[in-house]
Amino acid sequence: TFDQSLMKLYTSKLITYEEALRQSSNPDDFALKVSGISSTSDASWEGFENKDDPAAEPEKIEIE
Repeated sequence: TFDQSLMKLYTSKLITYEEALRQSSNPDDFALKVSGISSTSDASWEGFENKDDPAAEPEKIEIE
């Protein structure tokens, strides 16, 4: 989607957060995604998680 392209440009530091937000088709969802909060349309945003945030990793459970 267009917002995914904006996210890629933003995470590549080719555009600022403010510019990405201004051009976004859904600024509220875009802001939530940048902050790491899931929205209702997250299925189309896979691959843009914050990989530097250890809290973003799901907890692993071992079953014996």
